[in-house]
Amino acid sequence: MVTAEQQHAALVPARIAAVGAALAAVLLPLASLAMGGPDGAAELLWLAGWTTATWAAVAAVGTVVMLARSRRGQPHAPTGASVALVGAAVALLAVTSWLHPFAGSGGGVG
Repeated sequence: MVTAEQQHAALVPARIAAVGAALAAVLLPLASLAMGGPDGAAELLWLAGWTTATWAAVAAVGTVVMLARSRRGQPHAPTGASVALVGAAVALLAVTSWLHPFAGSGGGVG
């Protein structure tokens, strides 16, 4: 059992995934708003948003792997905080990628 002073190993990548997903959810709409701004600002924000979304997805997968390993043989049970954080990160990434698709938004049709 993990005590109050000890953290589960999956908590750190779960925090990284949640913060990265939240940052991507902020940067990608800002890229849409920056279309009328200075040259290159929208592209820079779009690139930064998708980079943070990618790193959040990598951290979320790492967290899931760590949680699966801890259930199999390690004595420490995963904390509910790491499960909740990775769940929030996955939900944020899903909504963000749905609202701001990487490619194929249909803008060139017609």
